[in-house]
Amino acid sequence: MTELVPVVPAMFDAIHDHLLRPLNPRFTPEMWRLLFHRPWTSREPMLGFALLDKDRPVGFASYLCSDQEIEGRAVTVCNFNTWVVDPPYRAQAMSLAMPAVKRRDMVFTNLTALPEVHQIFSRLGYRELDSRVRMHWPFPALPERGVRVHFGHAIPQSLLSPADQELHRAHAGLPHLLAVLVETPEGACYVRYSLKRWRRIPEARLQHVSPRTGLAGGMRALQWALFRRHGRVVVSHDSRLVADAPGPFTDRRMPVARLVGGARVVTESLSNAYSEIALYNI
Repeated sequence: MTELVPVVPAMFDAIHDHLLRPLNPRFTPEMWRLLFHRPWTSREPMLGFALLDKDRPVGFASYLCSDQEIEGRAVTVCNFNTWVVDPPYRAQAMSLAMPAVKRRDMVFTNLTALPEVHQIFSRLGYRELDSRVRMHWPFPALPERGVRVHFGHAIPQSLLSPADQELHRAHAGLPHLLAVLVETPEGACYVRYSLKRWRRIPEARLQHVSPRTGLAGGMRALQWALFRRHGRVVVSHDSRLVADAPGPFTDRRMPVARLVGGARVVTESLSNAYSEIALYNI
């Protein structure tokens, strides 16, 4: 007889040994532990659900919950990820996902779904959040006038909103999720980015941009700064994350679109920084 139970941190060792370690042996226990001890705080304590058979974990789904500020109000966002079930119990796999379907008081996202998982959640009423990666190519023009770019510890905290101050503090322990502030005459824009490659092309992938319109007058200055600091020739981001940025840019389709469900919000403001994308530099 199987039992569906909420996940608590004390269950980590059993879930890791039976389900997570075989799922991706390259991940260390410390990496997997981030799903059970997320770096940020949230009003919603839910960590996920496990399927037990006589106290042995045979299924697991992680729920990474966060408090995000969307159009001036706090919204609880829960990112569904790492859905794994032992083959003999696959018929009960949907029980692990149902909490993400039933609750309407939160926003639920699925940002890294496999194609078959995408189909399941689409049939359950989830809608497309984003399907394109926008790539800003090098442009032979000088950076915008009056723009200053601050990296890491040099970022003036006074220029960050309270929500971004909290994000800056909470993500300090993720060395692959780097921070930069672009200060323009119109205001300041806080960015979290990671270093990646696409078809051997080095790129800086923006995972959090606040506000979305903040790079309209500072994208070229950011491109120059990232090139000088990291040698990244392309700046890329999910298309929804940046508004009004100048060209030239091209769009490429994601292999699988990102999905959103639950409470209706302005989805363009949803960040990648509170998901497995940020935790594992996916």
